[in-house]
Amino acid sequence: MDLDILLPFHRVDNYFEEALNSIYESKSVSYNLIAIDDRPDQSKDISSFFKKFKFHTILSTGGGRGYGKALQVGSVALDAPHTALFNADDLVHPLRFKLQIEKLSDSELSITGLERVKFDGGHSSSMSGVMRSDFYHPIFLLFGAYGANASWCMRKEWWVQNAFFDDLDCLDWRIAMSAFPSTKISFINRPLYLYRKHSTQITADRERYRHRLFPVYEKWVQLAKSYSLEANSKPLFDAVATPWLPGEGLPSSEMTEWTNHVMKFGNHFEPTLQIDLRKIITRRYLFASRNSNHSMVSRVAYAKRGLPEFLPLLRDTLY
Repeated sequence: MDLDILLPFHRVDNYFEEALNSIYESKSVSYNLIAIDDRPDQSKDISSFFKKFKFHTILSTGGGRGYGKALQVGSVALDAPHTALFNADDLVHPLRFKLQIEKLSDSELSITGLERVKFDGGHSSSMSGVMRSDFYHPIFLLFGAYGANASWCMRKEWWVQNAFFDDLDCLDWRIAMSAFPSTKISFINRPLYLYRKHSTQITADRERYRHRLFPVYEKWVQLAKSYSLEANSKPLFDAVATPWLPGEGLPSSEMTEWTNHVMKFGNHFEPTLQIDLRKIITRRYLFASRNSNHSMVSRVAYAKRGLPEFLPLLRDTLY
């Protein structure tokens, strides 16, 4: 057996069936599907959904315990040398697991590019910006959950040593900020994981979501300090890490000093990764300007503190 796939699920619907079908189409890899049932009502038998899988394990949290508890329950059953995550309403490329396991011959964790799709099949752009480089660095976690998602495929021992489980939001992001700086990571710059957006996600309720992010902010401060970034206020976190949420104003001088330090740190990056970093920082200035209640002149002047290419990106963030 090459792989265990951890699949927490909280409801059974057409999207869940499509996710299972997507996993079933995986090629050139042997796997055990570990499905963790977290439905609040588990009276309906769901065993028929899994009959086509050669190897599968169905576990239960007892119902309604959340994502972290589901992962904790599923992790007890891990046996294969590699572990992968999967969300129960997403889709996967047939070669995702094969290509990632190949990368794990000389890395501890593999992540892939994402493609965001709507449930009607259309594509969805990322307002906060995407990575285009074939390389990855954990400093990008300071700007959002870049690489912290269900595209993870890792050596089992890495997951056992680094995963932690709670019922707070953004668990993947918080694990990544704790573990990625000391992890050997491979990045496959192909959209091998299809993330489907829907209205029931916690991020859809933006105002409520912002008030649930303090545990993320605490991990973010720790990561920032590891890169010698000492000025790390909550308004700065809001502006650079969660720019799509309602902000608290412009952390002007702090943000300028902070982003300059990050850019200097990135001077040793591979050129395409430097471009990604520069564009993401530029977007943060645009978002901060858009979310501000300052005058238009002040907002444009602030945006220009980003980088010269801010104008071509203006349309993407102000729509």
